[in-house]
Amino acid sequence: AGIKINTGTAQSKKNSETVIALDYYNKTEFDENFSPAVSDIKGSYPSGESEIMLSRAALDALDLKKPEIGMDIAVTVGGNEKVFSLSGYFTDYSFTAGGFQGFVSKAYTDSLGLTVEGNGTLSMSSKTGSQAKLLDELSEKLTLEKGQEIISSYDVQDENGSNFIVM
Repeated sequence: AGIKINTGTAQSKKNSETVIALDYYNKTEFDENFSPAVSDIKGSYPSGESEIMLSRAALDALDLKKPEIGMDIAVTVGGNEKVFSLSGYFTDYSFTAGGFQGFVSKAYTDSLGLTVEGNGTLSMSSKTGSQAKLLDELSEKLTLEKGQEIISSYDVQDENGSNFIVM
């Protein structure tokens, strides 16, 4: 199953209106759900606590026109300056003006005390025609905590549907 944890946002030191969503995705979420929707992936997903992967749009907004793997990326996170090392970048087609995508590592996510159970989203895919059955099975077998819910969404033009469990 794919796991996503939102770790907050980063802002440009020069322009506070440049806000970059920072998320942790596990390998399944990144490889199976995210990567097919982007192109020109250079470098790798972050593994170290101070590594970051950014969309080209985010890099452009930070005025970094010629990104290099390993370069320092200074941003503001939670009101404090944070310097990340660029582990990779990609072309993203889903974020428009004013919203940018960045990825951080599991180590960074852990350092913030964030967990899948308390802060994460779990996503699962299923073949067309089996979504309702899967949703019923999940509803029967899972014990959700307060504030957790099962949300499902389907792509009617694809053979896959996705069921999302917000945890």
